[in-house]
Amino acid sequence: MTWQMIQPQPGDMIRVKIGPLYHYGIYISDDEVIQFGPNPSLRVGLPDSELAVCVTDVDEFLCGEFLEVRVPDRKERRKQNSPKKTVEIARSRIGQRGYHILHNNCEHFANECVTGEHFSSQTEGLRRQFAQLRPVEVYVAIIPEGEITPVLPAQRQEQIENTTHEGVKRQRYYVWKLLEIALKRSYDYEMKDLQFSRDEAGKWTCKECYFSLSHTDGAVAVAVSRKPVGVDLERTDHTVRPGLAEKILTEGEKNLSREDENAFLLQMWCAKEAKFKAGCEDVFQPKKISVLTGVRTQTVRLGEQEYCLAVAADNLTNLRIYENIQL
Repeated sequence: MTWQMIQPQPGDMIRVKIGPLYHYGIYISDDEVIQFGPNPSLRVGLPDSELAVCVTDVDEFLCGEFLEVRVPDRKERRKQNSPKKTVEIARSRIGQRGYHILHNNCEHFANECVTGEHFSSQTEGLRRQFAQLRPVEVYVAIIPEGEITPVLPAQRQEQIENTTHEGVKRQRYYVWKLLEIALKRSYDYEMKDLQFSRDEAGKWTCKECYFSLSHTDGAVAVAVSRKPVGVDLERTDHTVRPGLAEKILTEGEKNLSREDENAFLLQMWCAKEAKFKAGCEDVFQPKKISVLTGVRTQTVRLGEQEYCLAVAADNLTNLRIYENIQL
């Protein structure tokens, strides 16, 4: 297989160079190129959770750069889909989400349409780039109905088994299952290969990376990073206790404007919890924790319920949030 600067035909896999990497799509005509998310130059600030298989014209696909066409050799041509079938597959996936830069990106999509193989030649390069960027990745999921099965390590399994409250037991189980997914997707780690421990305050850690857990009624959240990180998740319909403002706000935070006092205090509580988890203090003292910097909060919708999500880390420039992960 080679890549050539020639006129593409319907059903061809095409690409355009964006910095050190490539953006891929399926060419149908100059007015119709199907790709997983638009050209990266056009989606600055757009979270991965909002990326979907979409259609643009060829000019928007290229953004002023040069187009290259995949030219298969004779053996590859015999194995791949016909141009008509490739176009049918690409069109059938318009609107599909689930983008992940390492495991389900635009090259995976284009290769699946043409060859049926879920493959990206850029994965290793992306892994190295991610290691240098030190991104914070957050995974959020609904707690499903289902059987609780053994988890690793044995100490976590013991903690789950000894939890008497059934609701909390399921939360602890599924937040750990979400951690398993997060570590695999972000770093390709297997739970059996990691060294977990639990400190005197009850916080779980592992030697290979940093992570933070949060579970609440109906949902769980996990943050993973190469640097200290904290995450907290709460339902937005939760009513805060009277007098909470005096108990948790710093003097500077008391002067912040707000339209909804309950929503504001819930957001501040989540932010302080997240920042506490990212720090090294043993005792949670919210009035001593300022969340004017180093933390980001937003609302996420999981099913029919909205949640307040807070993430704390030294650098949130490369924050990525993946919502509604299937457990």
